[in-house]
Amino acid sequence: MALYLVETIPDTHEEIEEVPLQRPADLPGLARYSAGATHGARWLTTFSPDLNDDRQFSLWEAPEAEDIRSVMQRFGFLHEGTVKMFMVRQWGPEDVLSAQAETLPDW
Repeated sequence: MALYLVETIPDTHEEIEEVPLQRPADLPGLARYSAGATHGARWLTTFSPDLNDDRQFSLWEAPEAEDIRSVMQRFGFLHEGTVKMFMVRQWGPEDVLSAQAETLPDW
């Protein structure tokens, strides 16, 4: 499965002319679903950076971005703002050192 970074940019009331009544997002429902998911989109974690706005960045595992959009819609997260999804690859120091060790000559 691929990893996706999802940026959620909440709408402000100044941007919305008329706020329709909607059911609140079901965060506990999404958590229960993701904890037990063995296929499809699965929410892994969310980061709330200390920025000048309320953007959130969440990490998901999914076959396709549309699978994430479907799960977010099911639990009421798409009506809260703009969502941008990016497929990402996770890597860190161990990956760099491992790759470097593979390319060093065996003297």
